[in-house]
Amino acid sequence: MAKLFCNNLTVQFSGMKRTQVLCGLWLSLLLALGGCSSETDFLPAPVGTDIQLAVSIETPSVNGRMQTGPSGNEAFQLSDRISLWVTSMDQSGAMSDAPAIHPVQAAASGADCYTLEWTEHGWMPALSWKDLTGEHFQFRAVYPAQPNALSEGFVHTVATDQREAVHYGSSDLLLASATVQRGQVVELHFRHQMSLIEVNLTSARTFTAEQLAQAEVRVRACPSIEVEGRTGNLGAVGTEVLPLIGRTETPATYCVIVPPQPIQTPWKKGWIEIEVGGETFTYSAPRQLNDGTAFEALLPGQRLKLTLKLEKNEPVEDWVNQIVWTYGLKDMPAPSTWGYAGASYDSEGKAYPLAALKWQPSYGWYDCNKKNPIIHSGGDSEMCWAAASANMLYWWLEQNQAYVKKLGYQGPSRYVSASDCEIFAHYKQHFPNEGRNVYEALDWFLTGRDVSPGGKTVGFRGGLASSRGTAAGSREAGSAAYKGFFQQVLGEKTPVAHFYPTSDVTLTEVLKKAFRNREAIECNILFANGYMHAINIWGAKFDEQGEVTHLYITDNNDSDLDVQNEFDDYLGRFQTQAGILEKAVEHRNGSTYMESSKVGVFSMQIIQVCTLGLMQEQWEAYFAAEHP
Repeated sequence: MAKLFCNNLTVQFSGMKRTQVLCGLWLSLLLALGGCSSETDFLPAPVGTDIQLAVSIETPSVNGRMQTGPSGNEAFQLSDRISLWVTSMDQSGAMSDAPAIHPVQAAASGADCYTLEWTEHGWMPALSWKDLTGEHFQFRAVYPAQPNALSEGFVHTVATDQREAVHYGSSDLLLASATVQRGQVVELHFRHQMSLIEVNLTSARTFTAEQLAQAEVRVRACPSIEVEGRTGNLGAVGTEVLPLIGRTETPATYCVIVPPQPIQTPWKKGWIEIEVGGETFTYSAPRQLNDGTAFEALLPGQRLKLTLKLEKNEPVEDWVNQIVWTYGLKDMPAPSTWGYAGASYDSEGKAYPLAALKWQPSYGWYDCNKKNPIIHSGGDSEMCWAAASANMLYWWLEQNQAYVKKLGYQGPSRYVSASDCEIFAHYKQHFPNEGRNVYEALDWFLTGRDVSPGGKTVGFRGGLASSRGTAAGSREAGSAAYKGFFQQVLGEKTPVAHFYPTSDVTLTEVLKKAFRNREAIECNILFANGYMHAINIWGAKFDEQGEVTHLYITDNNDSDLDVQNEFDDYLGRFQTQAGILEKAVEHRNGSTYMESSKVGVFSMQIIQVCTLGLMQEQWEAYFAAEHP
């Protein structure tokens, strides 16, 4: 029999991470609701009966047509069986308490319903009006047949393992009803009552088509639901939640039939599991639809289409109560296990320690520090932009190391410690101690694009240029070998970094985009005194609403923390060098502020964000076209 569902809900999941705990997720959801219309096939009544049944499966409009099988069959098939209840009614429409079923039929079936099977001769056994008492009747039918069900109702339970066609088919539930007078044609238009979840698996780099076709897809849901007999209304779902295994429709496409039910809170952290190629991927239920409405329930007759991209080390897509790290960071310990780099104290002497993580080469983040962190103290005091850019470039070179090695790159790359950074030193060699823009500094290093003069830019204060200028202004050295190291791959003087004023987009939005797109992140903060400063963001903590509550940063002004003493038993943990710092943020009046060194004082406004992607498509195109 066809499994045909109204209401199409399409969900696109991009950039998922392999994980045992769902690391949630940015989703792209489209809801297309197709109005339903009936396409009725009037089936011939079996010879020798005087009850004529016209049975059909109601289908959506043509533009919204959805099917559960590749064959597109939309009618009952031979050997399909239904249960049929017939109840007498008076002229006012009130139903009798007793079914209008012939006593012989009731005794034979063991229930108060008929069980009919679709055959070449129609629905059998044949029904006759003479077997019924009364003049007005309500006919109610259900597929698949419920041979032991009573007119008061029954519980429908889908199969927990739907890989076999028989179990998949028996999981479906269609209901129909008609009110007729004796002698009239009984038109039964069946409607789907279950929800269908269609999961399409894709993988560009990690899994083959054969592996995707052999995956196991499990959806957590309540498998049982009550059906009220007299009305056919759906009742409460069961309390037990089980993993339901889906059936392969076409290679890499899996379908699971589940009862309509609310989305439970735990499913927002782990709803669908995929086993493929020895890996486990876990995905959460989406929090909302594209129009902003909450995704709160699976609905009757709804087909939920999900496209899941399975790649190892992909960024996360669910943000609720998660800590998310920049792509490529590895073996990051939980911040709850970090040491403290110091503490601040309130008026009552209560300590508020600053959680910090000491640098290790395996982590994948970098922390170049200025030698002269005090503003206007000379040396590199105004070159926070260069240190932040260098950190992003170290990350970029490491994540692209296979391409970089194949290209034969010989430029600056050595990183020994926060105070010994060859790329930072390269910037200091070619630029004066003035403010610049990070995105321009990245373009300069990678593609040779000119950098705006910082100290002369209108609105400049301290360590950054505050506007996006276009004039040339770097200290030229007579040779192109000191800049544009990757222009043959990325294009000569091509802008490659991305710049986002937070007046145009929220910090939460731009961070999610950067994590999703596998980008390194820098932000500019504005102090109350007008001084601006560039730092790097390597991770973020999100709350139950998916909003950023904490940032994990490296600050090129904290060279003192990089060399301080380390010891145990410090405020219940240990004192450590740093490193990455955990900093709380506060959202107010459309802006985001980072907590200062004073407890509860959120005075550092995050005004701009710059990101740098891996640009692996350009790498692939370059080697494919010119240097295979």
